[in-house]
Amino acid sequence: MALYWVIFIILFLVPDCMALKKDVILTREYVLSDMLPKTGNANYIETKHCDSRIQCAAVCVFCAGILYNRMTGTCHLLKALLSDKSSDRSRKDTGWELYINLNVCESGWQLYNAHCYINIQKKVTWTEARDYCSSVGAYLSRIETKDENDWIVDIILPAMNQEICDAMPWVCCETWIGANDRDMEGEFQWTNKENLQYKNWIPGEPSDHNGSEDCVRICDNGLWNDVRCDRSSNIICEKDL
Repeated sequence: MALYWVIFIILFLVPDCMALKKDVILTREYVLSDMLPKTGNANYIETKHCDSRIQCAAVCVFCAGILYNRMTGTCHLLKALLSDKSSDRSRKDTGWELYINLNVCESGWQLYNAHCYINIQKKVTWTEARDYCSSVGAYLSRIETKDENDWIVDIILPAMNQEICDAMPWVCCETWIGANDRDMEGEFQWTNKENLQYKNWIPGEPSDHNGSEDCVRICDNGLWNDVRCDRSSNIICEKDL
């Protein structure tokens, strides 16, 4: 009977929220209570007004979690999980509660803006990387905004070799993404044949050195470089929800 009452509340008493479309499992994260992310709106899919945490949770279908203010009823739907570095601990934003969605991406994958990502520690060529992502129902990552690129640098790029990357900042520590100009030189596309709208090249790149650099890797600092497609690198796979 209690379950029926919850469904009734969500369906009929929530003018600014939708009913749940899939199972959503939210857990309270107490460490970041009474805090907001330093980068504000860049972290939110959207913001709504909801009368309760249940109403706020009802719209968290493909979000990484919710920030709900019990005093104002403000409901922020998060693009990605917040980390300890996300908030200014010297500042207190009273009333905010953080709930993490445990039931969006598969184990090992990370959620950002309704897409799931994973970094595969597997040294392979670009073609092998593309085929591997396809084999798990995904595709080589398509980076479409600066915010997405920054998030990948902070969350997805591998921890392995980090000591080398930190000690020798000129080392790129590259990982394959989906950009390439294999069909037409100089016309970079993603694996779905869409042209790049956002780009973040290393200065002087793409260079197509010796006329043989047609595939793109992202460095640990977020800059991109075109290299030979038969080089070996780790992989970033991405899938839509």
